[in-house]
Amino acid sequence: MNKNFVYRLNCELCGSDKRMVLLSKEFIDPVVWNFLEGYYEGRINKSDLTGAEYEIAKCLRCGFIWQTYILNDELMKKLYNIWISSEDSFIKKRSADISFFSGYARQSQALSFLLSKKPFEIDVLDFGMGWGYWSLMAKAFG
Repeated sequence: MNKNFVYRLNCELCGSDKRMVLLSKEFIDPVVWNFLEGYYEGRINKSDLTGAEYEIAKCLRCGFIWQTYILNDELMKKLYNIWISSEDSFIKKRSADISFFSGYARQSQALSFLLSKKPFEIDVLDFGMGWGYWSLMAKAFG
């Protein structure tokens, strides 16, 4: 296990330890790493993520879905001070065309489809929501 991560075994909402792993891949697996490297424009040091898992779990009691391994305080500082350029991020969002926001709409539709629920029946917690545009789109869907 990588010391740069905190493992969250129990559900963050109800505290249950009854869960089902939906996805588990190493952060350096090409599928995950290629996304991260592109998204953060090459500002991530691969050694920070080596030995850590990108794992998504679902609580069998309340249905909450969460990422089990999260960055520790030291890596969170790197995330918000090095990996993410707040200026570039803001400019990107403010100058985006309709196709960018259409992607957010498709993600909201996908949630509804995958969970077999109507949009107003879905509660979303977007922890670390950046500028909030994705959350606004989810809110627009109800």
